[in-house]
Amino acid sequence: MKKISRILMCASLLLGFTACSDSDSGDDGDNGNNNGTQLAAPVLAQSSVEETAFTVTWQAVEHANVYAYSLDGGAEATTSETSARLSGLNPGTEYTVTVKALSTDSKYTASDAAQIKVTTLAEDTSGMIQSAEFDALVGSWAGKQTVKYATGIDPAGGFFYQTEEWTFDVDIMAQVGSRKYRKENYLICLGLGDFEKEGSARTYEQLIEEGFTVARALEGFGPKWFLKLLEDGSIVVEATTKFNVLSWFTTDELGPVYLLGGADDKAFSNCECELPVTVAGDELRVGSTVIAEKTWTPSLFQWHPKQGAYARYCLGVSDIVLTRKK
Repeated sequence: MKKISRILMCASLLLGFTACSDSDSGDDGDNGNNNGTQLAAPVLAQSSVEETAFTVTWQAVEHANVYAYSLDGGAEATTSETSARLSGLNPGTEYTVTVKALSTDSKYTASDAAQIKVTTLAEDTSGMIQSAEFDALVGSWAGKQTVKYATGIDPAGGFFYQTEEWTFDVDIMAQVGSRKYRKENYLICLGLGDFEKEGSARTYEQLIEEGFTVARALEGFGPKWFLKLLEDGSIVVEATTKFNVLSWFTTDELGPVYLLGGADDKAFSNCECELPVTVAGDELRVGSTVIAEKTWTPSLFQWHPKQGAYARYCLGVSDIVLTRKK
């Protein structure tokens, strides 16, 4: 009998342990496994597709107040809007954009990731004049030019002048930042005059680092000037106010510097014109042109906003001559 009693007691204890174990497991399920309601995934669409940018849009997701998005698996960015603009892209390229809906309310969890593939437009080169000779000018050159400028007023009439030979490095490029000058039938020449020596030269990248907007940096950096390819295959320097040489520093008394045609007369006359360019082997030469019986040479003029006139002149006494660096 004692033996049977012990067996029954052990069985009772085992049943008790089992009951406790089942009860504990049930309590945990009731109290600890609620992770919130998952948000619905956004439905994506594309719009405003360009050569180097596009927009991804989506309808607002119920209970979501933030959206995380990434391009080609890169770093995530967030927005409270229902669209994202992606820029600085390559033409004719397929990209994958991933978007998730999020909520700052702990009752909701992130949605599954939604994806869309978008292909940027192919580069439009319909207006681009093809020229292997023009494209071959891209590279590094050594430049020089002789100029003269007024140093004072001559009591006998006119001015006192000083003549100086400038030497400078020039990088000829097809593009700076996002602006593709070659598509516009230009090449940009970075380097001219004595701006580097006097400390006013600034690159596009330097101005961006200093907080200038992209548009302002593209307009203001320099010194810069431009070679233009014409329909007949000839090359000129467009010596006009369409482009400035340097303008990041402009104030009420210091305006942009321009490369224009200059005449060797008492008035330091200026002329907007096209200056001829000749290329012979490793030498590029920007020459002068004759208009209205005056010879106009590549010269620098600085605008004075208050005076409404050019107040600084550096008259080109010689051609601008570039020699390709080896």
